[in-house]
Amino acid sequence: MPDPPSSPKSPSNQPSNPTQIASPPLAHPTPPQPAQILTFIIRPSARIEDARTSDGEPWTQALDIIREWPGFRALYWGRRVEIEDEEKVQVVVFRDKISQHHAFLPSGRWVSLQQLLEPLYPSSPTQKDRPQRMG
Repeated sequence: MPDPPSSPKSPSNQPSNPTQIASPPLAHPTPPQPAQILTFIIRPSARIEDARTSDGEPWTQALDIIREWPGFRALYWGRRVEIEDEEKVQVVVFRDKISQHHAFLPSGRWVSLQQLLEPLYPSSPTQKDRPQRMG
């Protein structure tokens, strides 16, 4: 019985699946950093992007509270673009240790942050409109 036809071998640096993109190895891999995603319900009309506005000032102060907590590495935030989620603002925070994220949420600083942002919440806040955490 003849041998079955063999498929051409791809070089080891090529992906085996043509839809995959090969990624070069990193010269200096980044160590993993725990991330926390905070979701706030903020009025779509609130101009939090400009720190000089009456809405932007408390938003900037709230971000400063997050930055000042121990282990802070980086922070990224943005509004959701979907119409049904236009009130959602998500903040991704990186810290040295997951325990630093866990310690922040029951702290008095977290309570202060929520109180600071209350004027930015929709006019009739309900329990679902309170800040949420993911991850």
